[in-house]
Amino acid sequence: MNIFYLDSTQHVCAQMHNDRHVVKMIVEYAQLLSTAHRVLDGEERVVSKWVYSKKDKTWKIKDNFKHMHLNGDVYDEFGVLEPKNRFTDRYQCPFYLTAHINHPCAVWVRETSGNYSWLSVLLMELCWEFTHRRGTLHGTQIDGIVANLLSHPKNIPEGSLTTPPQCFGEYQEICEVENDPIEGYRNYYNKAKQLDRSGRPMNVWTNREVPEWFTMEKVNEETCSH
Repeated sequence: MNIFYLDSTQHVCAQMHNDRHVVKMIVEYAQLLSTAHRVLDGEERVVSKWVYSKKDKTWKIKDNFKHMHLNGDVYDEFGVLEPKNRFTDRYQCPFYLTAHINHPCAVWVRETSGNYSWLSVLLMELCWEFTHRRGTLHGTQIDGIVANLLSHPKNIPEGSLTTPPQCFGEYQEICEVENDPIEGYRNYYNKAKQLDRSGRPMNVWTNREVPEWFTMEKVNEETCSH
């Protein structure tokens, strides 16, 4: 979970996301925004996750609660099977479920209306970027979730954009730049986002120029094959 704050202007920031993140971060940003809706406007409850035999907190959105069964069927709170979306053959769902509610990025998103707005615009820009690179729509957009997330949670505090957190895990010390998350995230891209954990290259921008601040490293083909 993260917010790659590579530029303060959302359409530029979206273009700077590498190919892998253009696909992956649409889902993560939608999860962060959905979590803001559920935590701020929903009704907290504790549910049992029978698959994992444990209890977990969740937030029910009144009149919009849906439960997806493991076989893909979707039921409402009364156990009634939901119809499929006749246009996409997908199930209608207003938001994703809550995710990582105490993560610094999740807390930041629901801190002010300005923070929420900034990320919701980035999400939309990233969807357009996905189409530019792939020639199709992202599933999150097809499902209608993106459109639902363009509106603020009703109970979000009014306020301007605040400085996003810098979340770099094991790279925190070498990437973080005090009061400059843009520089910090660009450092993070250069130092941690050349290859994925399997050794496959991540430094790819289809139909886009490589960002001028990004230092392309030559990838050893033998390493990538492992």
